[in-house]
Amino acid sequence: MSKRKYLDAETLKQHLFMEAALGYIKTLADVNRVIDTLPEAEPCLNWHPASETPPLHHEVDEDKCEGTLECDVSEQLLLYTEEEGYKVGVYMKDCYGFDGWLNPDYGGTIRHVVEWQKPPKPSKERSV
Repeated sequence: MSKRKYLDAETLKQHLFMEAALGYIKTLADVNRVIDTLPEAEPCLNWHPASETPPLHHEVDEDKCEGTLECDVSEQLLLYTEEEGYKVGVYMKDCYGFDGWLNPDYGGTIRHVVEWQKPPKPSKERSV
């Protein structure tokens, strides 16, 4: 019996598609070879349901054109949505009647958020 390991589903699909397109997959043994050579995915146990409000801080933005904007906002979070998969967003509460998820770059609403987590810290290799 083979050892169990956790794989990232998207990475597995990409590798299987690439190997099939190159003609390397002809049998189930070839599929097993691809699975066996993939690195194990890092378990991610920090997901919270979207119904759980993330930690918030009070923010005041004094825009000279539109006046002062006051609200409670989260730090940037990694979100998983039903329709678009993974996204980066913030949660805003009590922002003049708005409670919800927003894109921090352009302020558009992010819909159908399933769960959120704080973004992982970069590995030592990427931060050097």
